[in-house]
Amino acid sequence: SLAAGQALMREKKYDDALRAFEAILPLKDERSTEASHWICQIKLLQGKPQDVIDTAKAALVYVGKTPTEVLLKMDLADGMSSL
Repeated sequence: SLAAGQALMREKKYDDALRAFEAILPLKDERSTEASHWICQIKLLQGKPQDVIDTAKAALVYVGKTPTEVLLKMDLADGMSSL
C-alpha cells in the first residue's frame, strides 16, 4: 500500500493515494509513520492544515527515533504555520 500510495500521489490521484496510505495506519510501525508523512503532504496540498497537525501529532506518539520522525515534525510545523 505504501508504494501504491506513492505512485498514486505522483499521478496526482490524491484521494486514491490517501486511501492507500490510510490502510497502513493501523499497523503503527515505520511504514505507517511514513504513510502519515505522505498523508500530511497531501493535506498540505489540499489546504487542510488542521488535518496535517492532527495526522502528524497522532503519528509522533508512536514513531520512535526514525528518519520519519524529523519529517513528521516538519509536517507539524508546516501545518501550524499554515493556520
